[in-house]
Amino acid sequence: MAASAPWRKSLPSSGGTGGSACLSVYPRPLSQAASEAILAFVGLLAAATAAAQTPAIVHILSDDSQFLVGRSLQMRAVVRDSAGDPIPNAVVTWAINQTQAGSITAGGLVTARDLATFRVTARAGSVTGEAAIQSIPSRMEITPSSADLLVGSQMQFRAAAYDADGAPPKRLSLVGSSG
Repeated sequence: MAASAPWRKSLPSSGGTGGSACLSVYPRPLSQAASEAILAFVGLLAAATAAAQTPAIVHILSDDSQFLVGRSLQMRAVVRDSAGDPIPNAVVTWAINQTQAGSITAGGLVTARDLATFRVTARAGSVTGEAAIQSIPSRMEITPSSADLLVGSQMQFRAAAYDADGAPPKRLSLVGSSG
């Protein structure tokens, strides 16, 4: 097809590369029925594409459900549409409920500063997924380590929990009772 054809016209490119775009114009108008059919097809295609990319469910995944205080756990979100197909590169916003005991990055990395059960949420569009994870101590020490008690007598025990680096967590409360 020659560039001088009456139905072909070159336009400057808006991409800034010095190239050109090509606009093809039919030499005669389409029939009303053909125009309506093309518009209906384009509308259906746009609606199907938009529906397929609308988040319907968010699954939250991680390698573990527990991790040590002082360490991090990477969370992953799988966003699916109403047909169950994954939506690649969906924008996800992360949050946790126990912000005094830990934090979460925009990429879903949870870091525990203290013992807690975290509710992790991932939001894509208007859909939210939730998962629970727990930070745990690397070790605990009970003192005294053993005791002989007579029936009806009482004794106080102390418990100490330690993070992954061997330090006690900043905020810790252990409650126990005998009964």
